[in-house]
Amino acid sequence: MVKKYVLTGGPGAGKTSLLLHLEILGETIIREAAEDLIRYQKAVGVAAPRLDLDFEENVLKLQLSREVNINPKLHRVFLDRGLLDVFTYYRFLNRNPSQLMQSVIQRLQQEKVYEKIFIIEHQGVMENTVFRGENLEEALMLEKLQEESYRQFGYEVIRVPSGSIEERTKIILSNL
Repeated sequence: MVKKYVLTGGPGAGKTSLLLHLEILGETIIREAAEDLIRYQKAVGVAAPRLDLDFEENVLKLQLSREVNINPKLHRVFLDRGLLDVFTYYRFLNRNPSQLMQSVIQRLQQEKVYEKIFIIEHQGVMENTVFRGENLEEALMLEKLQEESYRQFGYEVIRVPSGSIEERTKIILSNL
């Protein structure tokens, strides 16, 4: 069975850079579904993808598809966010989880899907991009909510403090 490790944290914390570093080191990674969905929707002319009321649902569908299609022969894989990150965004936006999200929540209450969760602590500096509309205060709130969500479902959460990519990668790899 493939061991899945989730890297999560607020927008702008450095998750994607860490995952790219892990990939360069030979690890298998799964890219962030939300960022890829925004990139795709922008390419087909959607001006503000995140304003779509079905955005979280579509992110969840893409994330589920990616996780289902992980090669079962792999030893481990690192994910840029996991299923409970979508749940966290529902909470953050004060929206009721969709029917699909509710069924995922039921599954996650019964089954341990991830090996460990790494919260990448925010470094306190934030650059807004087309993929990242939150401010620093919102990013820190999301980091807190993500940790709460994963702990609520019984996952071991390891906090990865601010530091260089190499230092943070060492913390992650030493906690597998």
